[in-house]
Amino acid sequence: MTLRAADLCFVLPHAPRTAVVLPGVAGHDALLEGLRSAGVEVRAPGRGPVDLVVAGRSDAEAAQQVDARSLLWLGRMPRAAAAPRGLSATRLLVSGGPLRPSTVVPLRPAAPLAHHLGAMAAPRGRWAAVRNRLAATTQRPPLASRLPADRIVPPSRTATVWTPASETGLVPRTVAAARDLGVTPTTAWLLGLGRGDDLQRAVFLVLDEGLPRWAVKFGRVPGAADSFDRDEAGLAVAARAGGVVLAHAPRLLGRLEVDGRPASVETAAIGRPLLDLLPTTPWPLLDRVVDWIAATGSATASDSGALRPELDRLAGTVLPGWLGKGVPESLVAGLPAVPGVVQHNDLGCWNIISDGSDFTVVDWESARGVGLPLWDLVYFAGDALARIDGPASPEALLRRCVDVFAGRSPHSPVLFAWLRTAVRRLEIPPAAVGPLVTLCWLHHARSADAREIALRGAQAAPLGHLARMAGPWLADAALGPRWSRWQA
Repeated sequence: MTLRAADLCFVLPHAPRTAVVLPGVAGHDALLEGLRSAGVEVRAPGRGPVDLVVAGRSDAEAAQQVDARSLLWLGRMPRAAAAPRGLSATRLLVSGGPLRPSTVVPLRPAAPLAHHLGAMAAPRGRWAAVRNRLAATTQRPPLASRLPADRIVPPSRTATVWTPASETGLVPRTVAAARDLGVTPTTAWLLGLGRGDDLQRAVFLVLDEGLPRWAVKFGRVPGAADSFDRDEAGLAVAARAGGVVLAHAPRLLGRLEVDGRPASVETAAIGRPLLDLLPTTPWPLLDRVVDWIAATGSATASDSGALRPELDRLAGTVLPGWLGKGVPESLVAGLPAVPGVVQHNDLGCWNIISDGSDFTVVDWESARGVGLPLWDLVYFAGDALARIDGPASPEALLRRCVDVFAGRSPHSPVLFAWLRTAVRRLEIPPAAVGPLVTLCWLHHARSADAREIALRGAQAAPLGHLARMAGPWLADAALGPRWSRWQA
């Protein structure tokens, strides 16, 4: 059972170890299982005091009978319901639904909601975008006091947290714990929970003077620190590279542990994922990202001999699974000499945060100090150029991506021009391009197996199109290790 159903508990100022879930809660059974999977003891009402009671629309009277430290009300609280004694309320905007929220924003103070609506939310359609900009304006002084957020947020996307009145506002426990790393505990925060599986890290963006200043990342699974270890190592790669690389990377401020769950603090990126900006077709921004990838390669290029450990890894752990499926045994051994470069190695549009002009590349957990060139470029292009025509299923995105590389897409000339420029800048032998791109897709095809092992039986997120490129790449006559369409 996934832990995601218990995600709203992360906004509490304390760790709930015991809870009551009342029958009026939508998705009652899923929430019970989610809390239990998160290590919370779920009790029947009347079995003594608990840390948390979760209530729904029809639970107004029953909620008053539970002796609880905090109350989480899903949906809008009925007018007839009495406020719990000794507790103060914080209203929340919950995107994605209370049983699998993707974003949580407190409605007071006004700054988090104004920033979310104006700089982070990605509504579909021109009218929705205009609506959000107008709504964001109403949440900035002096209008914020005249048009409360309660009036612009639909009831279906709200929740209310009641916590002890002695506490000043709602400061989540993880945010408060980051005080020792320089984070100012504040009620001005936003919680991004994502749409992935249990291993996807969540992040509190903590605001200072209305803008994100700190990103407090944390894991849902106690003790699962591997991704934080890798992220620390990846950010150290960016820091050592300095210059053009570090100019578009966050800085790690420190690590901590909260209730057994790993966490870290980084400088915050400003804006929204490039994934959400693609509907506006931001070609200049895409060109800037590609130029940064090429500049990173030029600035960090090392002698081909430094690639020996990476080539040994590919020959020993990646290549054997594809022999006899269109991959020659000589794919690694016969690769022409190419420079080693700093490689982010997960440069999808979800890991690029932008305000529309500048950008920050986040989540460096897969980075390598010495990796193969062109991997970041083809991975980024395969994502951006497949998505730029609009949302689609993973199967449709996979078809689009194959067509882009095969020269059958209107966007193929863009990819080919990007590649030719990078090949010239890095002085890569043209004969190496097909093998390099093939090795990229073979490597990323292994990510699903690694994820499944790490999840330990929990449900995995749907597999994305880039992790499925290897098979179609080898099967299409226009692609494969001898791919040369990029030179057209």
